[in-house]
Amino acid sequence: MKTSKYIIIAIVAFVLVAELILYIDAYDAHKNGRNAYPNYTVEVDEQTQTVQAFNSIKVYPNIDVKIKNAKEYKIKYTYYKDSTVTLPQYRIENNVLHIDTVPNNNLNITLYAPEIKSIEGMSDNRIVLYSYSTHDLNILINKGRLRNHGRDTIKCSHLKIKAIDSRVSFYGKIEVDKIEVDSDASNIHFNIRGRNKGSLKAILNNKSRMDTDSFSDMQIKRDTTSKIYVR
Repeated sequence: MKTSKYIIIAIVAFVLVAELILYIDAYDAHKNGRNAYPNYTVEVDEQTQTVQAFNSIKVYPNIDVKIKNAKEYKIKYTYYKDSTVTLPQYRIENNVLHIDTVPNNNLNITLYAPEIKSIEGMSDNRIVLYSYSTHDLNILINKGRLRNHGRDTIKCSHLKIKAIDSRVSFYGKIEVDKIEVDSDASNIHFNIRGRNKGSLKAILNNKSRMDTDSFSDMQIKRDTTSKIYVR
């Protein structure tokens, strides 16, 4: 019993001494104008390419992209400063931008376009949709993740989502009239604030899960393995 008491006293003493040392070091740093907890920043370079018009995006496996609204059609590459990079292969066919391969893991890709009608992530993609306004948007995501950037506003009359073994999240400032979801073994999340929401139509299969706000009109079909939670 005495031994346990001595061990507890030793641990408490060690913690108090460690906190005292940290306080003294921070005080000394402040007194001498030194930052005790420096902020480390990573310097980056970037290149931007202007490309021909496209209204659809097809992202090949293991590629992550950001998509932003802009007046021009562009691709921006961001990478660590002074690193050697090889820009990815891309092509535009029938108004579809294909991002085929990305040879560098540290390459960040941002796509700019006035209006996008469809987005396809083929496998193991992470896609982030920033501030955007479009009439109809069709999304197909397979074994990947797609979300919007919550601080930006998404405006869309008709949003159609096909998700296979994926996670799709829309939250924040979303203005949408109609949403259709076809989910296969996927997690779908809607947390939308702003004006009165329109309609939601969803089909959930194969252990899908949907977590959503309440819409003015909701039509949900699900198999016995899938679940829906409505706030």
